[in-house]
Amino acid sequence: MGSCCTAQAVAMDDGVKVFWSGHLTKGHADRRQAWLHEYSEAQLEIKASMPPFNNANKMDVPAFVEQFNVPTFGPNIANSVMRIFSTEAIRRVANQLGVAIPTYVLSTFIQDKMVKVHDMIRYARQTAAIADKNAGAIDKLERFVQAFKALDSKSVPDVASWQAFVLEHVPAGWESRLHFDHLLENFGFAMEASDELRAAQFVKEDGETVTFEQHAYRWLSKAFSAYGPNGALTDVVNLVFAMFGASARGLSDLDIARQIDQFTSKVMAGDLKGLWVPNKFFMDCEVDDCMCWALLQYIHETRGTTLHVLAQMPPDKELDVLETRWAQLPGCEVWRDPDSRNAKAIRTGYGI
Repeated sequence: MGSCCTAQAVAMDDGVKVFWSGHLTKGHADRRQAWLHEYSEAQLEIKASMPPFNNANKMDVPAFVEQFNVPTFGPNIANSVMRIFSTEAIRRVANQLGVAIPTYVLSTFIQDKMVKVHDMIRYARQTAAIADKNAGAIDKLERFVQAFKALDSKSVPDVASWQAFVLEHVPAGWESRLHFDHLLENFGFAMEASDELRAAQFVKEDGETVTFEQHAYRWLSKAFSAYGPNGALTDVVNLVFAMFGASARGLSDLDIARQIDQFTSKVMAGDLKGLWVPNKFFMDCEVDDCMCWALLQYIHETRGTTLHVLAQMPPDKELDVLETRWAQLPGCEVWRDPDSRNAKAIRTGYGI
C-alpha cells in the first residue's frame, strides 16, 4: 500500500486529477473542498460517475466537472467488468483494502417476475393474428420461461452453465438481441407479431392499464441477465470510460463490453500510457465504488504513485466496522455524512 504524501508529490507527474462516484448531498461540496485543502476545484481535472442515483437530490454539478453515465445493461457489460476483477493481482489488492468483490448469483427476484411474461404468452395464444403464424415461437418462449423459473443455484454454478442453459432455448448471439426491438426474435417471433405484442395493452389487477413492453418485455430482457454479479457495476464502467477519455454515445452493449476488455488488457499488461488516472477519489462505499478503489489502487501501485480516497459513509452504527477498517489505511479519509441514505446498499454488499 502507498503512504501519505505531500500535495506536491501527489501531483508528481500529471497534476491533481479527481474522480467522483459518491452521492451528491447537502454537505458534499464543503467536505470535498476541505479534503482538497489548498486546491481550487475549478483549476483541477474532475470527472464524475453520474447515473441518476448518484445525484438523486438533484444538486447542481459544477460546469467544469465532466460527467459520465454509460449504459450498463445486459450480461456482456457485467461479464466484461467481472473479468477485470477475476485477475489475481487486483483481487490481492481488494483483499488488502478489505473491499468486497461481488459474486455471481441467480436472481430469484427476476424469476418471480416471470408471471408477467406468462400474461403476455396467454395474450399471444388468444390473439389469432399472432398465434396463427407464431405458434412455435410462443411454445419456445413458454418453455424458456418455465425452465428459467425452475432453476436454482445448483443448476447454474458458473457463467458457462448459464450460457449453456440459455443456448438450450435460443440461438447463439442472443446477447446482441436483448433490445426490445429484437428481444422476441430470440424465440422466432415475426417482427410484426413482436411489435403488436409490445404495444398491446394489459389490464392489471388494480385496474391500471399498461403495455406489454412495460409489463413483460422488460422482465423477459432481464431474465437473460438473471445470472450475474450481485450488485451494481455502474461506477466501474463510468470510471473505465473516464480513464479512456471515451464517449459511449451510439455504442451497443457489445461495443461497451469490448471497450472494457480493451481497458483490462491494457492495464494488466502494465501499459498505462494515454490513460487519465485520478489520484484523488471520492466514493460512497457501495460495492461498485469499492471495486473502483481496488482498481485505482492497483494502478497506482503499478505506477509507484499514491491514491487519496474520501469515503462517504452514512452515520448508521452498523457501518462503524467499515470505518474502523478503512480509516486506518494510508491515504484514506472516512466521512460520516449525515445526509447519506445508502446504508442498506452498503450493508447488503458487505453482509452486515
